[in-house]
Amino acid sequence: MGKNTEINFVGQPIFVQILKLIDKWLFVSLVKEKKSDHYYKAFRSWDQLIIMLFRILSKCDSMAETCEGLKALVGKLNHPGLQRAPAKSTAGDGLRNRDSSFFEALYYKLVEQYFDITAEEAAFIYKKRRQIELLFKKMKQNFQLHYFNGENENAFRTQVLCTLIAQLLLTVIQKMANVKKAFSTVVN
Repeated sequence: MGKNTEINFVGQPIFVQILKLIDKWLFVSLVKEKKSDHYYKAFRSWDQLIIMLFRILSKCDSMAETCEGLKALVGKLNHPGLQRAPAKSTAGDGLRNRDSSFFEALYYKLVEQYFDITAEEAAFIYKKRRQIELLFKKMKQNFQLHYFNGENENAFRTQVLCTLIAQLLLTVIQKMANVKKAFSTVVN
């Protein structure tokens, strides 16, 4: 049997495949534009995104569970680009203090990149209330959005935006793989 060259994701950890959908140049340019790493020497925006996506996709209920889960992957953290698993307090500080507008900008850029619409069109769609309600219903059904890891508005917004990013990336993978399964099946 020959190697299947039509599937681009073969042989790579799933989490890394999902992260590869995020253009690193785009990410770095957004970090510079939004100055989201300005006050952080060790806990960068990329680290926070990885941790939040890991939390969402692994269905962790708390930041402690997320950080412990990452510690268990000690030898594999370099694949997604982490040096080490962060302390719970470090991850919590980033969630509380890093401006959520960075993750909002990233979400809109990914929508533009993968769904052939402009940022203005994405913003218009985002404002439509009924569609947002359905989106949140889908998010709550498929991701652990029952528990929030922060106590302020910024932490809440960051967690919701990272969940939106995870949902978007899994939708892109579902389309790229040309899978005719329910979204909930892809998530699980």
